Amino acid sequence: MFRPFWVAGRINYYNRLFLWEIEMYSENFIFLMALILSV
Repeated sequence: MFRPFWVAGRINYYNRLFLWEIEMYSENFIFLMALILSV
């Protein structure tokens, strides 16, 4: 009975990590896109 809650917790944890990485590297992504568009 506790397993679905544990799985949901793990998914939420990894989703937060993913969003945190996007927040950390969003400036680099914008910079890369500007470089690609300028070329």
